Amino acid sequence: MNFSMYPKKLMICVTCFFNEDRLQYLKKISDRFSELGHEVSVYVITNTRNESELDLINNALSGKGFYSKIFTPHGLGHSYLLPWAHFEIVSANILDQSYTHFMYVEDDILIKRENIEYWINGREILRNLNLYPSFLRVEKKNGDDSWYSSDAIATSYAKHLPIVNVVDGNYSFLNLPYPYQGMYFYDRELMIEYLNSAAHTPDSGSKWLIREKATQGLTFFNFPDGFTSRNVVGYDIENKMIDSRAFIHHLPNNYANHPDKTMMNGTIKVDELIVGDLK
Repeated sequence: MNFSMYPKKLMICVTCFFNEDRLQYLKKISDRFSELGHEVSVYVITNTRNESELDLINNALSGKGFYSKIFTPHGLGHSYLLPWAHFEIVSANILDQSYTHFMYVEDDILIKRENIEYWINGREILRNLNLYPSFLRVEKKNGDDSWYSSDAIATSYAKHLPIVNVVDGNYSFLNLPYPYQGMYFYDRELMIEYLNSAAHTPDSGSKWLIREKATQGLTFFNFPDGFTSRNVVGYDIENKMIDSRAFIHHLPNNYANHPDKTMMNGTIKVDELIVGDLK
């Protein structure tokens, strides 16, 4: 894909509840921000007003080829509402027509250029179906090179999944039952739809907890009949594999390495997530 098709101007909002030990993740994900668009503006939403802590956040962001600003909201009420504070920034800038794309992401999820390529290609295929490309959070288990799904708690039978077939017949998009991805990425059209919908309030949508719900976007709003969400993931039919460009690494790997063996998150290998043939 030619880089000319990447976002002309991308706004990235990142929630960072201050914890010095976790700044390693902010530093690592922000290393890739400048490659996600021609021009990138990054807003880090944090709870701290401590000058030394703000300096540490700035140090994690500086010198990486993008504009950055730290925002500490007033009158938050409860710390769980911090992820929702990014709407203040987006709403204040949505009328700036130079912004073509918008991303909200938790501070420990690595987004790469190939993820953006996958999304933009898929967006054009799915545009008229009221669906959009989704990502799959993945993790590594200690001593294991396989990718594990952070969020799926069961395998899915391919023939039972809602599907969008692509013209060449070798690629499709699957509507998975566990669409949580810890972020959203939208073009201007989808972002305006989101801001004008009931979806961008904490009381709307899914049964996800309030912090997680800030990432749902339009996932559970206005999806087509026969589907369970707007989110669909690319799938290679011939090789029976989810498109690896959809993988976004949840850097802490805390689900895959959780000591509680009764917890299902992080236990299913991505290669084993889809069972059987599509037909």
